[in-house]
Parts: sequence; structure tokens; C-alpha cells
Amino acid sequence: MQHDILKFLDSSSGAVRLLSVDFARAFDKIPHSGIVTSCIRFGLPREAIAWIVDFLSNRFQRVKCKDSYSSWSPVSSGVPQGSVIGPLLFCMFVDNINVVCSNSSIFKYADDVSILHFVRSSREDHLQQELDNIMIWSESQNLPINFSKCKVLDVVTRKDLTLAPVSASNGDNIPIVTSITLLGVTMSSDLKWNAHVDTIVKKASKRIFLIRNLRRADCPLSAMFHAYSSFIRSVILYAYPSFCNAPAYLMSKLLVLERRVLRIMTGGKDHTFPSLTDAGEHVCQNLFQRVVSDASHPLRRCFVPRTCRTRTTKLLQPIQAKTTRFSSSFMRFGR
Repeated sequence: MQHDILKFLDSSSGAVRLLSVDFARAFDKIPHSGIVTSCIRFGLPREAIAWIVDFLSNRFQRVKCKDSYSSWSPVSSGVPQGSVIGPLLFCMFVDNINVVCSNSSIFKYADDVSILHFVRSSREDHLQQELDNIMIWSESQNLPINFSKCKVLDVVTRKDLTLAPVSASNGDNIPIVTSITLLGVTMSSDLKWNAHVDTIVKKASKRIFLIRNLRRADCPLSAMFHAYSSFIRSVILYAYPSFCNAPAYLMSKLLVLERRVLRIMTGGKDHTFPSLTDAGEHVCQNLFQRVVSDASHPLRRCFVPRTCRTRTTKLLQPIQAKTTRFSSSFMRFGR
């Protein structure tokens, strides 16, 4: 999504409208009949469909309040949360949600559905049609939309561009926000990473008490580093390839946080642990290698294949970017 936004704004001025749609208790409300229909549409073997039907059938639930229990009730919809196949079944169920405008793209990940609408002029702004189409689909599938959690993020490069409000079925306008969190990544309308970096710094800082407690308990240094890598560094490196080229003053906030934790663990002494920068570079390089080695990788379309034979053995070439912002995306790892 980030790449498509930057690519569009690199080639022309206008706006990119991001509509985030939230379904109310999506995993609990999808009808079992719709899941079976999706399995048939995907061409699954009859044996697999029969296994899925058996997996979803004859499930019951009850409610516990202190020492009291309610009576058992059958579960006639939804997929078991926490199961491996649950998110896959949901993805198959929402696969037939499509855009209706040629200047729109849809991104789906489990119950997160987002639409990018590319607008060069006010006449091309048809985001309301996209929401209307999703509302029609949700009503037909008995999967209601939680409009209180739906949001619109506008990335605008033309000051004279007027964008129309987007209304829900109850007549209320979908709120337009300056930042939005998608799958744990905070995207801002100015395409800067300040909000995301501040968020992960706050989240990681709240976990430093764990390292302090391990230090007071005279825990071995190697064990403390494993705890730091699992509970703190993992938060910092989450989705690192998307913001790896953030300005130096933002990346320094992450390095300051790591130095603070390392001082607690080592007492200021030297250590041989890999740095946050090296760990982040390793994450990005691993992602790029997966993209290069797999022609069907979802990110492969973001890279430009080489069309001429040169002495280099690289299959991909740098993207042709007019703006620094686009050239400084995660694409640098493909060069």
C-alpha cells in the first residue's frame, strides 16, 4: 500500500484516499453456508470441503460468570478463533469483495479490508461508490460493518483539490483522520513516520521493567538479551522494511532506546550483541531475498525486472523515481 501511494504521487499530483473498513465481530458472524460456498468457488476437493463442514458443525458455547454457567447454545456461524484454518476460511469468504472503479485498489488481510482510491481531480473522486459496494456485499452476506471504526485517510498533494465526504448507511460521515493504524503500522497523511516511531517507542519503553527485574535477579546476560530480543526488539523491528529509510532523527530514537536497555543489562560494559541497525538490515535483506527467489511473491510487482543484459547478475533494477520520498522507500534493498 505504501509503495502504491508513493508511486502514484511520484508520477502525478492529486490525492490518494485510504478507506479502512471494519466488520463487526467478523470472525464470529460469517455464516457457515457462505464458507462452504467459498470453498466450492475455490475448487477445493469434496473431501476437504466435507472435512471443513465437519470441523464447523456441532459446536456449542456457554458463558461463565464466577461460579455460574449458562446453558449450552449451538454455534451456527463464525470460525473458531485461534485455529490455524480460521483466518484462511475468512480470507476465502471475503475474496469476492472487489472494487468498482478503475482508479481503486483493494487490500485484504483476514478481517482487515482497505481500499486505495487514486484521484487526480474532483471528478475522479468516487470513494463513496466503493463504500456503497461494500455495504451491499455486507448486507447480502449478513456481515455488518462497524461504521464507528471505519476511517478515511487522505494523502493530498494538490491544495486546490476538493474531496467529497464519505457517508455510512445511517447518514453519518466516515471520519477523516490524519493517521491510521493498519496491521500495527501507523500511516500518516503527510507520509511521515513520526507517529509510528513514537508509538513503538512508547510500547517498547513500557516493557523495560522486565529487563530491570531480570537484572535485579542476577539473570545471565545471554538470557536477558534473549528476553530483550523477544519482548522489546521484536516490537521495534516489526514491519521494519516499511520505515527503514525514515529520517536519521527518527531512527536515533530507536537507537537511544536500545542503548538504554543495553546499559541496564551490561551495566555500561562492552558487549558483542548485534546492533539494532544490523538486525534491521538483516530483516530487510531476508525480505528482499524472498522476493527475488519467488516470482509469485506479493511484493514482486513492486520491483522492476531488468530488460537488458549487462554484466551484473542482479535480476532487478532500481525504480525510476522523481521524488526523494519514493526513491527512499524500502525499494533500496532491491538495488
